[in-house]
Amino acid sequence: MAEDILILKPGEGHKVRLDLTAPEWAVLVRKDEKGEERRSSIPELLDDDQRGWSFRIEYVPPSPEESAGLPGAQELWLKELRSRAFFPNGGGD
Repeated sequence: MAEDILILKPGEGHKVRLDLTAPEWAVLVRKDEKGEERRSSIPELLDDDQRGWSFRIEYVPPSPEESAGLPGAQELWLKELRSRAFFPNGGGD
């Protein structure tokens, strides 16, 4: 659900600290490309002692219904956006 809309000027940035161990951060996991997806948490994945996990943060814009009536809704980025990959032990692509 859309709750906050932050309008950035060209060249302006905004940082957010995410606690990826919090339960609300679920991930979808597949054993292989054609496998069925299952929900998991990052701590569960790391507890499974899996090697080579990498993650991305994905922005998916709210639907018009979710953003209706919010100040700044007309300024929303309407395309999906993916971060660079990063690894639980640091580093990334």
